[in-house]
Parts: sequence; C-alpha cells; structure tokens
Amino acid sequence: MKMVILDGYTENPGDLSWSELEKLGELTVYDRTSLTDEEEIAARIDNADILLTNKTPVSAAALDKNPGVKYISVLATGYNIVDVEAARARGIPVSNVPAYGTAAVAQFAIAMLLEICHHVAHHSETVHAGRWEQSPDWCYWDYPLIELQGKTMGIIGFGRIGKLLAHRLRGLGAEVTVSARRLDDLAWIDAFGYRGLRTNRLAGRLGSFRVVFNTVPNMVLTEELLRDLPRECVLLELASQSGFDRAAAEARGLKCIAAPGLPGRAAPETAARAIKLTLEKIWEEEA
Repeated sequence: MKMVILDGYTENPGDLSWSELEKLGELTVYDRTSLTDEEEIAARIDNADILLTNKTPVSAAALDKNPGVKYISVLATGYNIVDVEAARARGIPVSNVPAYGTAAVAQFAIAMLLEICHHVAHHSETVHAGRWEQSPDWCYWDYPLIELQGKTMGIIGFGRIGKLLAHRLRGLGAEVTVSARRLDDLAWIDAFGYRGLRTNRLAGRLGSFRVVFNTVPNMVLTEELLRDLPRECVLLELASQSGFDRAAAEARGLKCIAAPGLPGRAAPETAARAIKLTLEKIWEEEA
C-alpha cells in the first residue's frame, strides 16, 4: 500500500514519528505542498492508494491525474478542502478525524481559565522586576485573584469537548452547568451530577455564571441572552464559529476570549493516535 502525506509539518514538525503509519505500507511525507499549484499537488499525490492532507486542497483535476487513489483522509476536523463530489463520483471514501483535538482543546480551555484567574506570567515578570519588594504590603498582586472552588461555570454544548471540559472543571472544584439540545444528553448531564439546561431555554437562567465556555459552532448566546450574564462573566469561545454575539458582549463590558484554532499543533499525541486508528479501521474494512 502506498501512502502520501501532502503537508505533514503542521502535525509533525519533528517531535513525533510517522513509524506507525510506515508499518502499514510505503509512506512519503512532504512538509508542505503548494495550496494553489495544481500541477505540484497532482504530481506529489503520485497515484498513491491513500492520500492524507491537512490543508492542501484536493480537486477533481488532481484526482483525474491520480486514478489509483482509493481513500482520502483530512488530518483535521473538517473536509472542505477536498472536492467530495468528485471523490464520491470516483468511489473514493473521504474522512476526517473529528476527535483528534478533544483532550487538547479541553486542556487549553483550562489553561486560559487559570490565566484569567491568576495571570501567572505577568505576576512572575513583575515580581522579578522588583514590584513585590517595592510593595507597601506583605502580599502583592496586580489583578484580583479568582478562586474556582464553588464558582459556577457554564458549558454550551455536550459533545466530545463539552464532556471532557465538564469533567476537568469539576476536578477544580467548580459548580458545572451544561446546556444541551437533546434529551438523552440532558439525561447524561444529570447522571454525571452536573446541572443541565435546555439550550433553547436559557433565558433568565444565566445570572450566576462566572465563566461560559462555548463549544457549539452556531449562534446560541444572543444579545438578549447576554444581558442575563453578570458583568464580571468571561466568555471563552472554543468553537470554529462563534456561538455568542461578540460585539454585543463587548458592548456590555463582558470579557471575550476566542480560541477557535486550538486543535492543530496543540494536540500532537492525541491527533497522531486518532489518525492512526482511523487509517487502521479504514484499511481493515477495505481488506
């Protein structure tokens, strides 16, 4: 089996190994391939059985020149860079790796939350600059310190990231509220011991939130709902498309932090593991 990775550097700049994929067959890895040069893209595919790409587009023209391609995987959560209709017409399955960034996104969300609470880097820099020595008080800080124990944290969405994030937040002592649309998700939210809310019935129920994490790539927190949030609430956007009206939030004085591009390089080990398992499953089914 012949495999080609068109732009491997994004996933593996040298700190990981492609050896697990090499066990499955002949593997060629390009660090980067042009996003616009169709000739280069087609030449590098080189009629491989399995084609892996992160952001390099795969067009109908490229597939015409490579009739041996049997499977295409996008090393990310989407597949919009592949001409799916052209692949379907040729009988080529196309997949993505939807779970590859789950653990990393939850971890980075916690990292951002702790930075909001403690501003550790800033505090370290100012202490080294002598600010604590010059302080008239025994204790020194530039920002109010926020303790998470007992604070109400809201999570919009109970997908993979929402589930793992809820677990992490409870481990920090927070009171976790999760909103979901589906009744079976709400049942699981209750079973896990979180407070559950219907996503379409949030009005009048947001007044106790100190932090809200959005994992849903659709508008949920409208300008009207944002008025229910206390002014000290922080909004953390984890979805690829905003789930809250940022302009309205900032006009209200709410702090907004967007991190839609987290998965990528933030999830090297889990991404590689998910990609490997996906390929093994496809190969077993094909065999």
